[in-house]
Amino acid sequence: MGVSAGQLCPAARSGSANGGRVRGAWQPNSCLPAPTASGHVVGRDAGWYSGDGSFYQLAADGLERVPERCSSPWLGSDEALAQFGVRRGQAIERDDLIAALQGQHAQTGEQLRRPGVLKREARGEHGQALVDEDGRPVVERVTGVAHVEMTLSVPKSVSVLWAMADDDDRRGIEEGLLEAAERTVQYMAKTKAVVHRRRKDGVRVRERAAGAAVASSLHVTARRARGDRAPAPQLHVHNLVVGVIRTDGRVVAADSWEWFRHDAALEGGALFRAQVADALVKAGWGIRSGMGDRGRYFEVQGVPEGLCEVMSPRSREVAQARVEIERELGVRLQGGALAVLAKETRQAKDHDLDPERLRQVWDALGQEHDFGPGARSRLRRRNGETRHVEARMLEARRVVLEQLREQGPTVSLARARALVFEASAGRLSADESARLLARMECRNGGELLALDGGRVTSREIRQLERHVIDVALRAAGKEDPAAAIGQPERNAGLAAAEACLGHGKRLDPEQQAAFELLTSGSGGCA
Repeated sequence: MGVSAGQLCPAARSGSANGGRVRGAWQPNSCLPAPTASGHVVGRDAGWYSGDGSFYQLAADGLERVPERCSSPWLGSDEALAQFGVRRGQAIERDDLIAALQGQHAQTGEQLRRPGVLKREARGEHGQALVDEDGRPVVERVTGVAHVEMTLSVPKSVSVLWAMADDDDRRGIEEGLLEAAERTVQYMAKTKAVVHRRRKDGVRVRERAAGAAVASSLHVTARRARGDRAPAPQLHVHNLVVGVIRTDGRVVAADSWEWFRHDAALEGGALFRAQVADALVKAGWGIRSGMGDRGRYFEVQGVPEGLCEVMSPRSREVAQARVEIERELGVRLQGGALAVLAKETRQAKDHDLDPERLRQVWDALGQEHDFGPGARSRLRRRNGETRHVEARMLEARRVVLEQLREQGPTVSLARARALVFEASAGRLSADESARLLARMECRNGGELLALDGGRVTSREIRQLERHVIDVALRAAGKEDPAAAIGQPERNAGLAAAEACLGHGKRLDPEQQAAFELLTSGSGGCA
């Protein structure tokens, strides 16, 4: 998790900066560990331990007195926050957070959310997971109030830029991240069915929230990798959703399943990165779009790739462990398996981080790559984006359709939206990205077509599918819709269809199933 942004404030420095989920619980009136420096905080006693093992902290003493530089603020809907007795932008105080996590009003102690029985991993005094004699996690049942955590992280070059930046630029990057995190969490609350309630007739309904109350904390370091002198810079924002507002104004718990299923986490992460990229562009930084795995990410122009690699020790550590396990098992790890691997290779959190030592290590690494303190000033773009918005939208649209062709023929609605946000990062502003999404989802002429089961395809893919199926049926000699044909004819039809696709492409399982249905004599249609 690392330290807060405030604890690495470079004010005295001369010459010089996923998506995961956790469902946790707080026990009302439980005895909480006292905030101590051993709880992963540098300097003064400034933090506390949460029931799910995450660690939330106030900024350092010298910075907490400056309201505009708070790294752990309350964010979200004014209405939702007011019900907990806190205000948007207000620095998070220990007692206020404890009250909110217990479902209580911070000032009056009124119980706003009803406690229930929850299961969670048992943890020790310092947050470490407990295991039984067989090495399995110990699960305990507690009476408490559920919450959802959404952690949002930036591409490595943003963290490296921040690490080498002066105080003003660091402040701007930090503010941009917190604003992006707030918009992302509010978007998720208002677009996903995170609210469950029963109508008067007893029927359970799922609906969107009107807003959310969120305790956000900006952290700036990754966990230390084995053998490293110091943790690497890695900016990420922990967003603890303590409650959401129903349409009737009542505050309730958010449903974590709806918050993350059907690729919703991909959508939220992509939106966050697009918002961060927009903030960086507005501040004058150049952005390289279409970077990383399948072009899903962006990087800051001019930040040395070698330095980013050096400052990514945890990524190398996980990658090396992945190679070893894949070689041993003979299978490719993906999805949840990678998340488990990352967790199992974690080192214990640092209890004695020295901010000055961190700055010295980072400065030395930067200077080795000709990117020491102050080098970021060379990266400023003076003129900004000069291309017309329609040209940039056309480029982003082209990228989205290319990704759909590669990942399709159908994807979840959330993944389709993630593709739009990913293509927008560095090309479009946040408002322009929203306009592009609305255009592509428009029922009258939009490129994205909604299908049953929450799936999406493109108009282009649907037209190609129809053409390919027609070719396949003609090649198979199927003229009577009610007649079945033999396997040799089906094989000929499939071969013709795949030849029509070109470039050595094959029909995917969904398309093959549609062809089999049409040639079976059952009278089905695609």
